[in-house]
This record gives sequence, C-alpha cells and structure tokens, in this order.
Amino acid sequence: MEDKPQTVYILGAGFSCNAALPSQAEITSRLLCHQELGGPREINEIITLLIGRFLEEVFHIWDADEGCPSLEDIYTCIDLSIQGGHFLGPSYTPKKLQAIRRFITHRIFQIIEQHYQPSVDIKALLEYGVNNDKCAFITLNWDTVLEKHLADLGLAADYRYDVWPLNTELYSCRSIPVYKLHGSSNWAYCDNCKYIFHDYGMRFHEHIFLFPYDFALFDHAVDPHIFQSVSCPHCHIDHLSTHIVTFSYRKNFRTTYFGRLWHDSELLLQNAQHWIFIGYSLPMADYQFKHLLKSAELQLGRQSLPKISLVTKSDARCLSPVVARYAAFFGSNLLPENIYHGGIKEYLLKNR
Repeated sequence: MEDKPQTVYILGAGFSCNAALPSQAEITSRLLCHQELGGPREINEIITLLIGRFLEEVFHIWDADEGCPSLEDIYTCIDLSIQGGHFLGPSYTPKKLQAIRRFITHRIFQIIEQHYQPSVDIKALLEYGVNNDKCAFITLNWDTVLEKHLADLGLAADYRYDVWPLNTELYSCRSIPVYKLHGSSNWAYCDNCKYIFHDYGMRFHEHIFLFPYDFALFDHAVDPHIFQSVSCPHCHIDHLSTHIVTFSYRKNFRTTYFGRLWHDSELLLQNAQHWIFIGYSLPMADYQFKHLLKSAELQLGRQSLPKISLVTKSDARCLSPVVARYAAFFGSNLLPENIYHGGIKEYLLKNR
C-alpha cells in the first residue's frame, strides 16, 4: 500500500460516548421516546407506536425501560426472517419487517444526532494522533462523531475508493483515511446505479430512511409531501436509500464495496505497527471483524506482532469483561502497561 499508516485507531461505541452519545444499551431504552427528537411530530409519533407494537408482540415488552432486548437480538431476529423470506409471528411479513428495520434505524440516527456534543478529549486525541503519527482510523460506528471533530481541526475524512461527495467544494482540506466497516449515517446508496454518496452537512436520516409505503403496510396514511427525498446525482432516480450494516449476528454486506473496504482494512492493519482500540468492546456479534483482526495480526512472514493498546473505561482494580475479552483474544500480545483504564485522558497523559 502507498504511504502506509503506522498507527491505526480502531473505534467503537465507547469512543462516541465521549461526545455524549448514548451507549447501545441506553439507545434501546430510548427507542420509544420521541418528544425531543427532530423531524415531523406526526411521523415520530407513528414510528414510536409501530416500534412499540413490534416490541410488545414479538418480545412481549410493553415498556423499553423494563428490559428491552439488545439491538443485536432485535436486528438478528428481523434479518434472519427477511433473508429467509419468513414471517416473524403471524403479523410480521418480510415486507413489514423491512419497514420496521428502517423505522428502528431511523430512530437510532435521530437519537445519536440529538445527543451529540463536541468533546475536548476527542479533539485532543486527534490533534495528538494526526500531528505525531502517520495514522488512519477504522470505525465500527455509524455516527459521524469522528468526522465532525476532524472537520473542527480543518481535516476531512477520506472514506477511500467509491464513496463520492455530494459537494466537492467542502473537501479541499487535508484528509485522513477513515474506514467505516459498517457504513455511515452520512452515506446514501443508490439501489439503481449502486453509487455511494456522502455529505458531512446533510442529515441523511431525515431524507432517505422513510417511505410512505412503509407506513401504508400498517394502515397509516401519511402525507407524502412530508418526506424529503435526495435524488441520485449519477442516474437521477428520485430517492436514495441507505448503506449501513446493522447490529446483527447475520450482517448483510450487500454490495461489493464492503468486500473491497474490508480487504483493504486488513492490509492496513497488516502494515501498521500499532493498533489502538478506543471504546471498542470486541462484541461477539462482530465475529467477522474479530477474524479480520486475527488474520491481520498473524499475517504470513510478519517479523514482529503489532503493538496492541486498549483505551477503555473500567476499574483497574478488577478485570472488567471488556479487558477479559481482549486478554483472551490477544493473549500476551496485550501487555498490562498498554491498557488505559481511564479512557482517552489517561492515554494522552501517559503518551504526550
């Protein structure tokens, strides 16, 4: 690879929590709360009603605060049924499940957009990283916390390869390689010509996730003029869709773009000397990524293993579940002195 980064930052949901975004567990408890969310109130109320009805009829949950299933469980049940062409109970056909999937994803994006706040710690980390290393970022997050903080430093995310900006005037500054292995909330996908587009300023979740016919499946007639659409700049169809991979044990990498992105992410890791995991819990549902990590770590002919650093929030006096998973996965290649229990602040304090 040309101009190989020596340091790769691998980001998970905990990284975005530094910018006040809720954790996955917190998101599930907020799926049925819409009072403070952006977008049309009428649409938000219907989406809350339909998600609530789905959780009640499928998981027997009537109150999200009373023990909502994990996002992995929700999406896995939906995705397995859709991919198999099966109902999920007598009420939810594959078409209805696709609609529910879009409603839940739309609601998650509303939640993370509502809670975002700039982070002094993230800004300090990025200033340190881009000024001291030839670095790149791999993120499993949908949100644009990284991109927003890069923009504040006069930097742009280079998504690599075939992700086209909708407004090229905004991307004349220095760029940093960013590999978003599960897609991004600011990406739009054309189901016709298969192009992917991105834009930092546009709140795509308000434009491309919702379709009037999804609501009609549940006997809700909504004014089609409420929905704002984004036309494809390449083939000009009226409505772009999404390009993300959900929290699921049956992830659907539906285009060739993801295959290329994952392949090049593995090459990136193979050539890097230092892997820094920040706020990533190494969850079981990400078994494809865990395999990619192990494959890159043990590439044929490697003279030395990469240095592994773990930046997390945990009690250093006991072995947290996250640290235990890393210790079991990387063994002696993860040294105790390279585990930073105090998060980004501790990492910067000990390395600057």
